[in-house]
Amino acid sequence: MRLLLLVLASVACIAAANPSRKVKAVSTDGEATIYVMGNFSRGFNVAYNATLRTAPGNRANTFIGIMLIGRQNPGPGIELGLTRGAGNAHDLRVFISVNPRHGENIYTSFPAACVPACELILRGDRYGLYAFVLTEDGIRKAGTWSRADFGFVRPYVQLNGEVTRPGDGIVGALMPMRAVVDSKSLPAPTCAFTTRGIEPRRDPGGTLTFSGTFANAAPASFIDLRNGSTVNRCPR
Repeated sequence: MRLLLLVLASVACIAAANPSRKVKAVSTDGEATIYVMGNFSRGFNVAYNATLRTAPGNRANTFIGIMLIGRQNPGPGIELGLTRGAGNAHDLRVFISVNPRHGENIYTSFPAACVPACELILRGDRYGLYAFVLTEDGIRKAGTWSRADFGFVRPYVQLNGEVTRPGDGIVGALMPMRAVVDSKSLPAPTCAFTTRGIEPRRDPGGTLTFSGTFANAAPASFIDLRNGSTVNRCPR
């Protein structure tokens, strides 16, 4: 289920090598991915206030999160986010999905008191990687890992929204709190990928939204977040 979004990193490479080639979705879920580019092999601190609204008509889980990923495909990754189940207003949970370099995916979750939002935090230094969640109950460490367990190649961050069943919808947002590498703020992301009806957008204040309904017939494409236009590829 989770970390299928890892393979989206390769889609941009395919389009860059052949811009005239039609973009194809790699996984079977409805997804949107926003790319946060920077040298995340250095010290970094990334945080977003996350909201994921209830969708009473949904029949399966939806997800919104932030992911550290490398250029390998398939490859390792760490994703921290929020998830909701089928049509239940009270089942919001924080999830952590970890895929080490040598090992199977490890998925865990716990209930979240997010009123109105939870702050999702990924940090890294030379040796370690860390995930935290700030809720109305305080800050909680969600995980600590050694960089050596992942072997990331040119790591960067993806911001993801995902719907797992056709006909289900998502309404979620990530409000940037900080995106810092080596004590320098990164520019706002400018490019995203969409497939099967899940649309990413950036409003004038910088908040990133994920919306839409999973439709198998909807096209896959890259989007310029500055104006909403379709583009051949995202800069890499």
